[in-house]
Amino acid sequence: MTLETSWLVPTKGVPIRVRDVGDVTIGHAPRLGEFGFQKNDDAVEGVILMLRGEQTQNVLKGVEAKNGRTEPPDPAA
Repeated sequence: MTLETSWLVPTKGVPIRVRDVGDVTIGHAPRLGEFGFQKNDDAVEGVILMLRGEQTQNVLKGVEAKNGRTEPPDPAA
């Protein structure tokens, strides 16, 4: 199964695939700026979205677990 053939929510009993509502392409996003963090001039930054009513600390623990990082970064690094 590819992303194009993945099913979305059926509407009125009609199954809808991703390819039915949009185009799937592989490419790159142009770099529009630079982000630096703690003496690293080329760090990676991201945005975390969470559901309304979620507890911030629980969400951050889940993100850190997915990234394989369970402790805060070493400020001396």
